[in-house]
Amino acid sequence: FSSAVSHLSTEPLRSFLEALVKSSQIQLFGRPLEQSASPKSTKAMSRTLPPVATSVLHLHRLTELVLLCSRSSHSLLNMMQVWSIVSSHFTEAACHADRTISKLAITSYHQILTEVMRKRVELPHFSFNETLLKPMEDMLSLGLCDMDTQDQIVSCLCELAEANARELKSGWKALFRSLRSVKVPVSNEEDTWTTPVFEVVSVVLERDDVFIFADAIIDCVMCLQKFICSGSVQQSKDTVFVDQKIEAHNARLAVQLGLPSLKYLSRIATMLSIMYGLEQRPFFAGSDRIKVPAVGLNGESGSRALFDFLPYNDNSGLLKVWWIMIEGMCGTVLECHQQVQAQTMETVYSMLRALAIIPGPQFQILVMCHQLFPMLTSWVKRSSRLKWVHNENMESNFKHACGLAIELVSETITSLKRERNRYDFDTEVAINSLLQHVMVLLNACVKQPLEGIARVGCSCIRHLLFNTGRQLGDHLNVVCRGLADACNGSLEAVHLVLIPFTQPNRLDGGDNGLVRVYARKDTPSAVAKRLNTLTQRRVLFFFNVITIQ
Repeated sequence: FSSAVSHLSTEPLRSFLEALVKSSQIQLFGRPLEQSASPKSTKAMSRTLPPVATSVLHLHRLTELVLLCSRSSHSLLNMMQVWSIVSSHFTEAACHADRTISKLAITSYHQILTEVMRKRVELPHFSFNETLLKPMEDMLSLGLCDMDTQDQIVSCLCELAEANARELKSGWKALFRSLRSVKVPVSNEEDTWTTPVFEVVSVVLERDDVFIFADAIIDCVMCLQKFICSGSVQQSKDTVFVDQKIEAHNARLAVQLGLPSLKYLSRIATMLSIMYGLEQRPFFAGSDRIKVPAVGLNGESGSRALFDFLPYNDNSGLLKVWWIMIEGMCGTVLECHQQVQAQTMETVYSMLRALAIIPGPQFQILVMCHQLFPMLTSWVKRSSRLKWVHNENMESNFKHACGLAIELVSETITSLKRERNRYDFDTEVAINSLLQHVMVLLNACVKQPLEGIARVGCSCIRHLLFNTGRQLGDHLNVVCRGLADACNGSLEAVHLVLIPFTQPNRLDGGDNGLVRVYARKDTPSAVAKRLNTLTQRRVLFFFNVITIQ
């Protein structure tokens, strides 16, 4: 064993490792495992075997060989081939029913990771470290680990991040994907329970190393946004009510994970604004894969990407990271638990207000037009199908979000009008686009059948005109067109009701102006006659109003 790595060439070494892995499988599971065998079946298989002394396990020899290979002069390609042979076996051993064997497998795996990252620095455009951490991700995402095994894996990830933060590079992607699969227990204490997974986030934010921050921040943001959505329940028409015990569990989980995640995301936004002021910024890993829409401020599609309309020169990908972070935050507002929905909205709007200073109002308006208002509009349309009346918190949170949005629009328009000579872009086009998007949102609110939401839309239109009406000038045409659309939308149901009663009737099979009132059989004749009279008056009144218009 000790001389195999130094004396064998690539092909014999691979054959030797394959034979050793097969022998270890026989020792642990009673027979060699097929490649299609699932970890669930291997775990069930290991329960039927007698216990094996850990001192004679071939797993020790396998770990020793991989460590010797990492310290030797073998090329990176040979090391990758070696890892492709042994990595799946470590995952199988970690899922073993015997806790002693699974603990040994994870410890050996951690030793290999630490040694490889110290001896072999990952070069640019390579992602071998991500491949090294893939078994950890598989162990957690498969859901076969008990709480003790999961705690050991999380501890290994924390130690790896603290000891090799600069060397991880592409490994941050697999590391945060692993943390997103962690099942966090809910404590019964009222105070927020800080989970071990936040220790990794602290490593990224508190090292004061821009290169670590640039390598890990995209995956870190996605992991935190996943934590904010913890405890959320996907609602539908058939699942309006949730069991109280489950709801209490989800609420505690959302508070324990969501509130600390919001604080970390606020810190990340502050650090991005600080890094934007640097003359030389590091390249943000993964930003080249972020796709932005090919749309300008005026909403017209074009061949240029969205950021090509900005006057900022950004080759590091920082603006794309900012963009995807706020996009994810807008998505979490819809998906998160209602216990933290208000705090999430406050965090989103505080980020949007900060964008007016750094990087500037043009980027802020682009984010509002293409992320904030579409999110609120989809919230209205989706919630109308889920019955607002069964969820008062959802309705109040939506009203709060609309109020904050109108306040932000008023502040932005006032700032653009007051300091128009300071900016190097067409502020009139920006204001016009902003009003168009906000009127689409408010029209969607006015057309809602629920009176509370419809009143919110009307109140927001009135608030917008009171605050910015004197400054709009020609932009009032946009608001007036929006008001006309809102009126037509709110009267659409009345128009449909009156069509059968008009003469001549434009619908086939209509009543030709005859009004019919349907009442219950046990209704007294006097009440039925009164209903008939009221109906005739109401229909004639609306008909006269529509005729005058």
